[in-house]
Amino acid sequence: MGFGSDLKNSHEAVLKLQDWELRLLETVKKFMALRIKSDKEYASTLQNLCNQVDKESTIQVNYVSNVSKSWLLMIQQTEQLSRIMKTHAEDLNSGPLHKLTMMIKDKQQVKKSYIAVHQQIEAEMIKVTKTELEKLKSSYRQLIKEMNSAKEKYTEALAKGKETEKAKERYDKATMKLHVLHNQYVLALKGAQLHQNQYYDTTLPLLLDSLQTMQEEMIKALKSIFDEYSQITSLVTEEIVNVHKEIQMSVEQIDPSTEYNNFIDVHRTSAAKEQEVEFDTSLLEENENLQANEIMWNNLTAESLQVKLKTLAEELMQTQQMLLNKEEAVLELEKRIEESSKSYEKKSDIVLLISQKQTLEELKQSVQQLRCTEAKFTAQKELLEQKVQENDGKEPPPVINYEEDARSVTSMPRQKGDRHVVRLDLPSAPQPPGSARGTGKPQMSASQLMPEEQASLGWRLPSAQGCLRLRVCRACSLKKSSDISPSTAEFKREQERKERVSKLESFRHSIAGLIRGPKSAFGSSTFESMPVIEKPLTEQDWYHGAIPRIEAQDLLKQQGDFLVRESHGKPGEYVLSVYSDGQRRHFIIQYVDSLYRFEGTGFSNIPQLIDHHFTTKQVITKKSGVVLLNPIVKDKKWILNHEDVTLGELLGKGNFGEVYKGILKDKTAVAVKTCKEDLPQELKIKFLQEAKILKQYDHPNIVKLIGVCTQRQPIYIIMELIPGGDFLSYLRKKKDELKTKQLVKFSLDAASGMSYLESKKCIHRDLAARNCLVGENNVLKISDFGMSRQEDGGVYSSSGLKQIPIKWTAPEALNYGRYSSESDVWSFGILLWETFSLGVCPYPGMTNQQAREQVERGYRMSAPQYCPEEIFKIMMRCWDYKPENRPTFSELQKELSAFKKKLT
Repeated sequence: MGFGSDLKNSHEAVLKLQDWELRLLETVKKFMALRIKSDKEYASTLQNLCNQVDKESTIQVNYVSNVSKSWLLMIQQTEQLSRIMKTHAEDLNSGPLHKLTMMIKDKQQVKKSYIAVHQQIEAEMIKVTKTELEKLKSSYRQLIKEMNSAKEKYTEALAKGKETEKAKERYDKATMKLHVLHNQYVLALKGAQLHQNQYYDTTLPLLLDSLQTMQEEMIKALKSIFDEYSQITSLVTEEIVNVHKEIQMSVEQIDPSTEYNNFIDVHRTSAAKEQEVEFDTSLLEENENLQANEIMWNNLTAESLQVKLKTLAEELMQTQQMLLNKEEAVLELEKRIEESSKSYEKKSDIVLLISQKQTLEELKQSVQQLRCTEAKFTAQKELLEQKVQENDGKEPPPVINYEEDARSVTSMPRQKGDRHVVRLDLPSAPQPPGSARGTGKPQMSASQLMPEEQASLGWRLPSAQGCLRLRVCRACSLKKSSDISPSTAEFKREQERKERVSKLESFRHSIAGLIRGPKSAFGSSTFESMPVIEKPLTEQDWYHGAIPRIEAQDLLKQQGDFLVRESHGKPGEYVLSVYSDGQRRHFIIQYVDSLYRFEGTGFSNIPQLIDHHFTTKQVITKKSGVVLLNPIVKDKKWILNHEDVTLGELLGKGNFGEVYKGILKDKTAVAVKTCKEDLPQELKIKFLQEAKILKQYDHPNIVKLIGVCTQRQPIYIIMELIPGGDFLSYLRKKKDELKTKQLVKFSLDAASGMSYLESKKCIHRDLAARNCLVGENNVLKISDFGMSRQEDGGVYSSSGLKQIPIKWTAPEALNYGRYSSESDVWSFGILLWETFSLGVCPYPGMTNQQAREQVERGYRMSAPQYCPEEIFKIMMRCWDYKPENRPTFSELQKELSAFKKKLT
């Protein structure tokens, strides 16, 4: 019992199932979020919450779901917990709720992937079994009419004895076209039959089984989330323990392998026998020489069959190589998933593997599609090989017996030497002048024919052994070679022939370069090793993730530089950024009909699209004329994947999103700043500005950047975890313990960090106690570079007072928007006052506007209680109204260091 065997024609039911499950998960998510809030309130709020969620959970689909049963039982048992108010709220937020949010996104991706693949394989099946066959049949009928018409004209020409050669040539062309098309139809028919069988027997069932696998993985993950939820909310009292025993029992009843049994029973459909794809025998009613399902091998098709056989062999080899690569990728990913699953400490951590398992299922689907293609090519190749081997060493039989036709029309016997022969020769080298066999006339080369004549005769590109020549031995007596002057005429003809052969050979080499592929066509390149097939988009060196547009433009400096990024304004949409003709251009990658494209050929994934335009040098759009030349490789030193970090407890909330404690794969504890996905683009750019600045710095008093996760939304900034928390809270918490010596040490640390920033021409713009952190051994570190700017001139101008910390900002910055290291020195003076007042807010009792007005009038805060006189003098120097009179951070560092030594 399974999706693949029982739900082949239940596509709508499967979609409804996924929609219902997503609604259920959203309900669960809503419940957990409200539960966290309700734990901080009184019992009555919790009771009302359970009643509300119980109503929302009554919406059911028409099948029995153990997940739904377990969920409803959880709600009922939760009603008994009305006396609990705030217990374990933080654990619930960083644990089950966060993982459930990730799971909902993964489940939405599973649904999206299923719909896309289903549409793709269904469209391909219709194309192969219907659309392409109908086109071939239409062309088939048309060519039969053309051949019959040519035959009639040939018969008339024989009867009249005029232009018989031209009529015969037209008859040959029409017949050859028909036979070539007939072979195409037979091959296409064979492929369609196999494709249809593969679709219903393997491809579609595999897709459905793949979906079922992911559905069951989701159920397994949901089960683990429920399990973790039940453990977190459990207490030690007997009554509460009994409640959670009931919940645990309901969760244990969830069995991913049997969850959908009832759904399958309800929506099971009987397998309908599909109509066989067969040769349309009505096509042969007007022609007796062609046979159904038989390859026609004769003097008109032997050459094209050899070419087709070679082409099929090459395509089969390429498909087999792609299949091998895919299978290796499957094995590697399976091994990686197995290793990851062993390292997880909690059951619910398997949620972190869902995206990888979805990728694994997609790879398996690709493997099956390649196997279908391989089987199709193999069958077609065997069909051709059988025909070729049967006739190995034999002379291809003529299709049309011209002698019989002539005899039946003219009733006149032929002369002994009369012949009508059309031969295609492959000479090993150009012939010398006057060597045309038996005719005394120069032979006709491929270049002498018009392009349409070459196409109608089935010309193919010449091989390395020589170019094709057409030799016509006429039925009538030909003049001897001695009738033509062997000197001037032959020399002229030989020169013309050499010129034609040279042009044709040049054309052959240019085409052969394209056929051999991008590597030979464009030479060695550092970009040749780009693994288009093996690696997903996020692992491509030229994919920079969700970096801001302005940062992408900074990376593009030379003609043809390019990179791909995720749009900040529209998450999930991808943009190609290119430097061309002095401009930085941005092209949205279109996703239509399950294919990625710009305006030309579509591809199933973005790496294939980019590789195509890079290797072929095809323009992105005709209007722009942009060509991809140099991929801009991302700085891997700072790039991390979202899977590299596991989020833990919530540490707090910042201007852009939440801040979590996180764990890297090597068990390193870090701080993770997240960026809300619904923020305006300009705020997301500001969010990443901090990471861009910190990449350049390494100082013991500057918080360290570990890396950034920009490959997808939400964006993470990974920083070193500072255990002591922010300096302001530390001062207020430890105010009864802190001594003057320690406060001076903190001040010296801040001055040291700011002196380093000053040397790097970095303007912090938001220096305050709240933006400093206390690390191990009470080392103070400068943090929060969200407003920082790095300016070559050391001065940054800004307009507007939005979100500016008024009480910490220098007068020139407030009045004129002029920020510099001198304005940071003013803020440092305020930081000193905060430090020695042990966390008191500056300008106590004043509003922001009042403080600003008082400073303009010359007011300066008095010294905090117990503040050393030397420190207060430093504060007053920092608050000089004229920026040029303030000390530098280098000077402040020296003064504070000297004062610290006096205290020891």
